[in-house]
Amino acid sequence: MIKNIYEPDNEDVLFWLAHNEKWPAPDWDLYVVNGKNDDLVFQLANDKVCPEQEFFLHCLYYFVGEVYISNDMEKYQERIDNLFSKKALLPSVVQWKEKAALLLAGKIIFDSDFWLNYLFFQDIQKRNIEDLLYEANSVEKLREYALQLYTKGFSKEEIYQIFLKSDIELQNDKTEESYIDTLEDVMDMIVGWYPSRNIDFENEVKKI
Repeated sequence: MIKNIYEPDNEDVLFWLAHNEKWPAPDWDLYVVNGKNDDLVFQLANDKVCPEQEFFLHCLYYFVGEVYISNDMEKYQERIDNLFSKKALLPSVVQWKEKAALLLAGKIIFDSDFWLNYLFFQDIQKRNIEDLLYEANSVEKLREYALQLYTKGFSKEEIYQIFLKSDIELQNDKTEESYIDTLEDVMDMIVGWYPSRNIDFENEVKKI
């Protein structure tokens, strides 16, 4: 049994993990990153056989997001230094460290959907992209959306993957073909396959 849902320690987190249960509270991610479990969270985020590896990776993103919006880096510096000092074993954790360092250094724009909702980020992106597809002037709005993602630290390749996953999901949902064609045109612009309208990320982002 979890002793304290709202202030879980390592024992509580491991109990939850062992019993393959749903989140015991809606803010379980917030409670897990209470400062008692940083080493364990990092360890499990690096464990590719952990059944909840993505949850613990999400917790790392969530923690950095909370640090950023707190505007009190001094309060969390020791915890951040501790996490950054650890060796990342999985590419996804290497990427977390790189993006976290950029965010905390003020080199990329904060995106609450990404940092606070990492586990659900692709679902959010699909919904956002789908909404833009149904708006007037959808190509321009999708181009601008791709540029906004670039300012938030996503590479061109990552942006393409976000659009590609949304494309696949929308096709599975039997979305009208004309909307799929529009989305795929913008995807071609992202990767440079649409000569007359390719997105020049480095230069166009300066105009946002």
